[in-house]
Amino acid sequence: MIKQPTGIIQLTNVAFIKYKINKMSFEIVCYKNKAINWRNGVEKDISEVLQVDEIYTSASHGTIAKKADLQKYFENMKKMEIIKLILEKGELQMGEKERAVQQSNIYNDIVNIITEKCVHPDSNRKFPVNQIQQAMKSINFVVKNDQPAKKQALECIKILTKKYYMKRADILVSVSVPKEKHEELLQKLQAINILETKIQKTIQTQNKIEISVIIESNKLRDILLLAKEQIEGCFVEEIDTTVKNDQTQQIENVQTVNLELRQNTEEEKKIDEKEDQSSESEHNEHKLKKKKKKKNPQIDLKAQQEKEKEFKNLQQKLEELNIVKDQQQIEANIIHNEQKDIKGSKKCTFCKDAYFYTNEEYRQHFKTEWHLYNLKSKSNNEPPLSEIEYKVNQMDKNFQ
Repeated sequence: MIKQPTGIIQLTNVAFIKYKINKMSFEIVCYKNKAINWRNGVEKDISEVLQVDEIYTSASHGTIAKKADLQKYFENMKKMEIIKLILEKGELQMGEKERAVQQSNIYNDIVNIITEKCVHPDSNRKFPVNQIQQAMKSINFVVKNDQPAKKQALECIKILTKKYYMKRADILVSVSVPKEKHEELLQKLQAINILETKIQKTIQTQNKIEISVIIESNKLRDILLLAKEQIEGCFVEEIDTTVKNDQTQQIENVQTVNLELRQNTEEEKKIDEKEDQSSESEHNEHKLKKKKKKKNPQIDLKAQQEKEKEFKNLQQKLEELNIVKDQQQIEANIIHNEQKDIKGSKKCTFCKDAYFYTNEEYRQHFKTEWHLYNLKSKSNNEPPLSEIEYKVNQMDKNFQ
């Protein structure tokens, strides 16, 4: 078969994702917005993300990575698995403005997730957005562009709940079991600290009993394990992931929606302030003691005399070195002048033994037939002649 030339793929409106491993870099070419959506879990089709399904060592130059390098650094991974790894963990090249916009978008998503998932423990009401933002500032939370907003929001909630009087919103789940397993289910729920008072309603049918119970977010995994491993025929379903109280009229204390520091953190703050004050006072006392201390005049005189001796010794050594250097310079100048007397200071590189004392002699030499002859002989790869040799050569030519 005749191989036809393939078309040129123009890399336009794309981004390079670089992944470094053991000082070796691999790159893929993808669409920027699609790559961000892939990392956030919005985009699932990888063909929509990639412009070219190839792995490069330098995408800008179009050099495709060798199979030997891929096997060396990624072992038994397939090509598409390597591309997904680079897509998820590689460094996405972005401009400053684009990075700032992306960071602000992720920050807003984190704030929204926290406001939806967190409530006041007393009133079960959501906190205002501005209070959540102030709380995030107080803990110096840093937004990361390479991680999804949900993951960062959950990390932030863990830190906020330790410092502030707030909690994750409860979850409403439905648990259905056979009738004969109902009592066993209640016992198992009590064992994981889920009381009967949290049960909202119970629905009985011919063969099954279904209960709706409010649980804490960290208890969901325990209930799922209980249904899977301990009770046969038990099924768990999430009805509402965030149980909140939106009706302010039914709340006894309507004002309990403000973020408040926990007592432990307030006490820690007071302790830190006391420690800072004590350290400052100790520092000031130490300074005063230093000022009060008087120096012994005899010790100061001895130290000053020793310093003066050292300084004098250094001066003597420097003077001796300068004398030696001056002598060497004088000797070098004498030798140089002697050489100048023997031979002129100016030399022609084309003629043999051509030395001149003055600039005028040196310039006139270039107009002589002797110099022109040596130029021609050099172009013919012949050795140069001295002035005497040139004259002898010319005399021989005239006699012939």
